Amino acid sequence: MTVTEVRHGETHRPVNDHSDESLKDKIKVELIIADRQIDKAVSVILRHATSESSDRHGHVTILNVDEILQITHPMLS
Repeated sequence: MTVTEVRHGETHRPVNDHSDESLKDKIKVELIIADRQIDKAVSVILRHATSESSDRHGHVTILNVDEILQITHPMLS
């Protein structure tokens, strides 16, 4: 599981508007789980996900992972 704080810009603002007011703090959660656990994981996420404002919407995206490669580097071990 990876949890990351991210900032997303509002899509309806002009591209050149980079003020802090056009950015929204969000949390991104990435999980790799077995197919049989998808329904339970989505249920837990939706049950515990909260938003301080009614105009902020979350998204759940499910992707199929066919292969995982583990890459190790001697300097990082």
